[in-house]
Amino acid sequence: MILPAPGDPLARPAATAAIVIPSLGLGGAERVALWLAVSLQRCGDRVLLLTQLAPESDVYALPAGLERHVLGPQPWHWGWRPFGKYLGHGASLRPLRRLLQRERVDVALAFMPHASVKTVLACIGLPLRVVVTERNAPWRRQLPWGLDLLRRLFYRCAAAQVVQTEPIAAWFHRHAACRRLAVIPNAVQHPLPVLRPSPAGAAPPIRQLGPQDCIPAGRLLLLAAGTKPHQKGFDLLLEAFEAIAPRHPDWDLAIVGLDPQRIEAGLSAATLHRRAHAAGLATRVHVVGPVADMAAWYARADCFVLSSRFEGIPNVLLEAMAAGCACLAADCPTGPRELIEHGVNGLLVPAGSIESLATGLDQLMADPSQRATLAARAPGVRQRFAADVVLQRWCEVLGV
Repeated sequence: MILPAPGDPLARPAATAAIVIPSLGLGGAERVALWLAVSLQRCGDRVLLLTQLAPESDVYALPAGLERHVLGPQPWHWGWRPFGKYLGHGASLRPLRRLLQRERVDVALAFMPHASVKTVLACIGLPLRVVVTERNAPWRRQLPWGLDLLRRLFYRCAAAQVVQTEPIAAWFHRHAACRRLAVIPNAVQHPLPVLRPSPAGAAPPIRQLGPQDCIPAGRLLLLAAGTKPHQKGFDLLLEAFEAIAPRHPDWDLAIVGLDPQRIEAGLSAATLHRRAHAAGLATRVHVVGPVADMAAWYARADCFVLSSRFEGIPNVLLEAMAAGCACLAADCPTGPRELIEHGVNGLLVPAGSIESLATGLDQLMADPSQRATLAARAPGVRQRFAADVVLQRWCEVLGV
């Protein structure tokens, strides 16, 4: 991670910040929360990390010096029955409110809808700043009606609502009457941290599995990565690869990062395995679970593809570009276009179209000169999304 050191120009009076998030499980929001916590700590702030789930569910190691409080699943105390089941999935309001008071928190930042609604409600009347953030396209996430209503009613009460792109900000302005919106993209984390491999029996299993363990030497590698099989459009990608595989017999496809137990809209790692086998591509399509060293996979890739149906700001695309991959991405309504200038540092194709995805990949996989040009320009995202620039924006919004 690229982090500020104590004494940098970001130094200012220390604050106590609480970051509220359901867990430190596998996902982009969890990584952003942890990066921000460590960054604020290195600026001299005291940072509390408040999670619903216990450390046994963690994928990401807790850095030294961060204070962790497990709120745990608590019953809904305040008896608002129509909405109690949505608020009762995580920490109830009373323990959260008491903890924030006891620790004299100056600012609370909540990630994701459940935690954000609870934090806003728990902080009513307290002398602290509350900021909420969501990390995806809200119009594609089907929330329970009660939680959706609470979000529309109470997000506007936060001191700020942080989103990743202008289209997402416009949606919250229209649909949740949010008026204090801040657009902050994800920061580049380069070089990528190496995760700790999971102990035996942990879920999801993080394995010390590199490309050399899966991809034969001499094969060209088309890489995709992500934790959500339906959102990332891995079914679309598999069909596109099936269409062009006969014309590119020296290429393999690897899909890295899927939790073997996760099922999303009927899609899972097992589903993709079966489809690859049925298409006669069992030896050329590698569905790999979460790995400890993702940087090694980006370094091995000859081309990276993002086939998503929707996004916020795709961390995997940002990481691949920072690592110098030639990238092709589906131009979903928000995210890829913020990173890629078509034909300059990557390629964009219409989202949701298997034919367009196949055509774009076919051309890029057949053209090593174009891949080299795009790969040389892609790392420019390291400057555009530099960690110190993004952190400065977070500090302004958090008021620290």
